[in-house]
Amino acid sequence: MQSRVLPEQTLHDFLRRERRNKGVLDVPPVGQWISETLDIAARLIPVEAGVLLLDDPTSKRKSAPPLTFIAGFGSRLEDLVGNEIQGGRGIVGHVHRTGDLYWTSTPASDARFQADVDGVSVARTRSVAAAPIRLEHNICGVFELVNRKGRAGFSDRDIDLLALLGQHISRSILNAVDVLKQNYLALHDALTGMQNLRGMDAFLREQIRKHRRSEADVSILFVDLDKLKAINDQHGHRGGSEAIRRVSRVLTRESNARGRTFRFGGDEFVLVCPRTPAGEAVAFAEHLLDAIGKRTSGPMRGGGHLSAVTVSIGVASLKTSLRDLDHPHRGGAAIRDRLLTAADRALYRAKRGGRNRVVRATKRDDVLS
Repeated sequence: MQSRVLPEQTLHDFLRRERRNKGVLDVPPVGQWISETLDIAARLIPVEAGVLLLDDPTSKRKSAPPLTFIAGFGSRLEDLVGNEIQGGRGIVGHVHRTGDLYWTSTPASDARFQADVDGVSVARTRSVAAAPIRLEHNICGVFELVNRKGRAGFSDRDIDLLALLGQHISRSILNAVDVLKQNYLALHDALTGMQNLRGMDAFLREQIRKHRRSEADVSILFVDLDKLKAINDQHGHRGGSEAIRRVSRVLTRESNARGRTFRFGGDEFVLVCPRTPAGEAVAFAEHLLDAIGKRTSGPMRGGGHLSAVTVSIGVASLKTSLRDLDHPHRGGAAIRDRLLTAADRALYRAKRGGRNRVVRATKRDDVLS
C-alpha cells in the first residue's frame, strides 16, 4: 500500500517549535541505540552473531582505513569489541569499499570470505550477510550478520530487512554527528578553536561550586591584547586576526596543565585555573607575558611581518578577591559575575598603568556596578 505524506514545506511548519533548553543539544545515547538496534536485528533476522564496524575518521590512511568492532552480539564478543581489522579485507572490506549489500550461503567457497575477518564471531561460518553504513555519500562502516538460524542462508526478506537496518543505523549515526558538530560550534570560537563565553560559563560555575567551600582556591586570569587597533592599522584586520590566533595558541599551550582557556570576546581571553591560589596565578600570569612576547612575532601568511604582541592581565581568585563568599544569597551566578568583575577591574589598572603587565585584584574590585 502506497503511503501519503504532506508536502515537505508544509511538514516544516509542524517543526517550527522552541526547545525549552536553549543551550547545547543533548547528545543522543549512542551506545544505547546501537545496543537496541542490534537487539531488534537479532529478533527480525535470527542469527548466531552480528557485528557493527566503523572506520576511524582520524585515521591517516585514506585508502582502506582500518575498521573497528564497535558493537556486536553472539559468542566471543569479549575478544572483538574495540579491536581493529585491516581495511579492505574480507566481505566487510568489500562492502566498506563498494557500498554494496553482500551475502553468501557458501562462505567456504566464496573468494571474498576471510575466516579471520568475517567468521571471527562464531566457531563455524555457514552464511554471511553485510550492509554498508553511510554518512551522506561516504561509507563509514559495515553491519554484518553471521549464520542465519533455521535455514541454509538468508532469504530475500532477510536482505531487505538488513538493508533497512543499515539505513536506520546510518541515519542515527548522521544525527549523532550533527548534534556533536552543533554542540562544538555552539561552544567554540571559529577564529581560535577555543571554547567561547558559553563554554566558559559552564566550566567556571562548576569550579566555583567545587571550590567555594573547600580549602583549595580557584583563580581566573583576564587577558587582553595591547594596542590591537595599531596592529589592524598596520596590517589590516588580517593582521589583527593573526595576532589573536598566535596569542590563543600560546595561552592554550601554556595553560594545559593549569586549567582551561576561553575566548571571552574580541581580543580578550579568560583562563580558569582550578586549585590555584592567587599568588601562583600571578606568577603564572607573569610567565605568560614572557611566553607571549617571545612566541608571537614572525612572518605572516600572505606577506608581512608581525611584531611581538604584548598583553595585559588581571588576576582574581575566589578566596582572596571576593567578599561575603559564604553569604546565603550569594549564588553561583553572582559569585561568577563578581569574580569576573574583579579580574576585569584589575585588567583595567594594568592597561592604565602602562600595559604589558599583571595586576592582582583586591577585595574592593568585586562590587558589581
